[in-house]
Amino acid sequence: MIAIFKREFKSYFHTVIGQLVVSYITLMLFLFFMVDNIASMSASMTYTITGAALFAITLGLPILCMRSFSEERHNKTDQLILTAPVTVGQIVMGKFLALLAIFAIPCAFTCVLPVLMSFFGDVSLLSSYSAILGFFLYGAMVIAICMFISAITESQIISVVISIVVILIGYWLSSLYDNISNSYIKAFFKNTYDFRTRLSNVASGTFDITSVIYFVSVAALFLFLCVQVIQKRRYAFSRKNFSVGAYSGVMIIVMIGVVVFANLISAQIPESYRKIDVTSSGIYSISKESKDVAAGITDDITIYLMAQKDSDYSNYQDATAIIKALNLYCAQNSKIKLEYVDPTVNPQFATKYQDTSTSSSSSSSDPSFSVIVTDTTNNRYKYIAYSDMIVSTVDYSTYQSTVSAFDIEGQITSALQYVTLNSDELLKAYTVTGHNEASLDESFSAILSKYNLSSASLDLSTNTAVPDDCDLLIINQPTVDFTADDAGKVTDYLDKGGKILINTIFNTQATMTNFDTILSYYGVKEDAGLVVETEQNMHLATQQYPGLYLYPSLGSDDITSGISDTAGGHVLYPFAQALTYDSKATGYTYTPLLQSSAKAYLKKDYTQGVDQTSDDPTGQYTIALKVEKTLTSGTSTAIIYTSANAFTSDVNTAVNGTNLKLFGNTLNSLADLDVKMVTIPSKSVTSSLTISAQNSRLILSVGMALVLVILVSGIVTWCIRKKQ
Repeated sequence: MIAIFKREFKSYFHTVIGQLVVSYITLMLFLFFMVDNIASMSASMTYTITGAALFAITLGLPILCMRSFSEERHNKTDQLILTAPVTVGQIVMGKFLALLAIFAIPCAFTCVLPVLMSFFGDVSLLSSYSAILGFFLYGAMVIAICMFISAITESQIISVVISIVVILIGYWLSSLYDNISNSYIKAFFKNTYDFRTRLSNVASGTFDITSVIYFVSVAALFLFLCVQVIQKRRYAFSRKNFSVGAYSGVMIIVMIGVVVFANLISAQIPESYRKIDVTSSGIYSISKESKDVAAGITDDITIYLMAQKDSDYSNYQDATAIIKALNLYCAQNSKIKLEYVDPTVNPQFATKYQDTSTSSSSSSSDPSFSVIVTDTTNNRYKYIAYSDMIVSTVDYSTYQSTVSAFDIEGQITSALQYVTLNSDELLKAYTVTGHNEASLDESFSAILSKYNLSSASLDLSTNTAVPDDCDLLIINQPTVDFTADDAGKVTDYLDKGGKILINTIFNTQATMTNFDTILSYYGVKEDAGLVVETEQNMHLATQQYPGLYLYPSLGSDDITSGISDTAGGHVLYPFAQALTYDSKATGYTYTPLLQSSAKAYLKKDYTQGVDQTSDDPTGQYTIALKVEKTLTSGTSTAIIYTSANAFTSDVNTAVNGTNLKLFGNTLNSLADLDVKMVTIPSKSVTSSLTISAQNSRLILSVGMALVLVILVSGIVTWCIRKKQ
């Protein structure tokens, strides 16, 4: 077999076929890489692999495989191999491995691309190489199919044409299966003759075990069929022909049955076991916190998905992610059931659940792929619009909308917690207005809904007091001082055991005397100035604001627990102020949440720059604080942050959602619930690449040069051998 492998491998490069096919497949992969990754500045290899598979493999591999048996049969040289002292199986495997080795060359070139992208952005190497592995396995299956077709015909042209037709039908036929009304027949065809879905399943962020089984088993089947065809020809003039033919026929039936059965059985494996999420942000999986929420539910839950059941959504990443997430929730608890409702057949089904008071955003007129979580035990429900789960960004230069993040897990986990709460367990938060406060960033205000906190604005000047139903008071970055009356209303609320979340902003334009009385209620004072960090690994390296974007150390509290385990690993805290307090004061419990290093200094006058002067004291500064004040009966709790930009989408994105987790933990600490609420940040779909036009041109030039070198070397080799 090794001798046949060497002979076949060398023969392809003695002619122009080997280099032609290698250069063509490499060219297709590189062109799709330039369009879908470099030009689009996307770190995802999904569209590169699926696009290249359609064009490169469908045309390239049939041309490569056409001479594997057809040429020898046409030239009558196949008898030399058939009479060699090796088995037919060894002949077929030798040829197959030679073809596979040639196909592996462009795949090896492709393995360089994720590393190349990593120089220009954050790339999920596991996801990228899983996609490339899927591309390779798909190609291996196609090679086996093409070899079988080459073995049954003497014409290389016919071999190529039939192979292309078979591949194209297998690739595109999956879109027609949805028209089959019988679910058993539909499942049979989808599990036996569907190439595109299998490739998409391993190229779109999941490593699907069933796809691997499919590619390997189908390749084994066609290699076996190829052996049987040649075996029959080998004994064509033998008296054993009848017995060999009968045995071969039985074995073919058995082998086909084994392959079909193996794929049908593998499709029944629970999705949580057969599909491995290889995305860096865990798009196609759910966290342990969400699993615990689902597993702990004792009520009967029915989740309605507004979509057609058993339709092929493999080419739609958003739909695939929603369906996978819902199935994973159902897998955690038998109390949770999933039902599909076709919005085209029953368009009015969603309207009775579209109540904006229970949805985190306004309902869309199109309910497709929206989710309705219902608790059939207490008749509570929550409608989750598609737009709440799928975060899109618009490129206003082209007005094209692309999916940038998924909030599927966060919304569903929140809904499960919401519907299982009793009405008297729901809390209300009030956000103070009237002092030029900043509005909460959209992604952070949405988390209030995830914690099932209904929110409302509160203008203290038009209210005699903080409402009695206030469970949490939020003051976010006031730049105009409170009146003494307004500050008194806040402290009166706190005297009753109220809870407050305060985020201050560095302000040199106004004196905040009355607002400071709210801080002094807890024995806290803001130091004038900004904290500048000098410890190298505790601030973001930036030339514009050196030392002002802090990576502070985390205190020991439930609010900061789990932060270091997230993708970002730390909080990004820009333009922080220092908080001072007497840690030994009686009646107060102080817990520092965020602190600078001991090498930081307090810059009191930054108008001339942030370089330290003799007036800027050095020390470790507390820049976020939790305070519990003991009252006559009970306690009043305040959590104080001092960064104007910490709770914004841009800063949160820079640390992969860590700041949002901190904010969620803060709400969890302040929300007085018997059950700890869980919030899951949205998950980025893919990282963006930052590539200059010059680097793009350089990559294009190097790639095209590589393709030309391969092609020219093949032509030169062919010309030299032709003259010999």
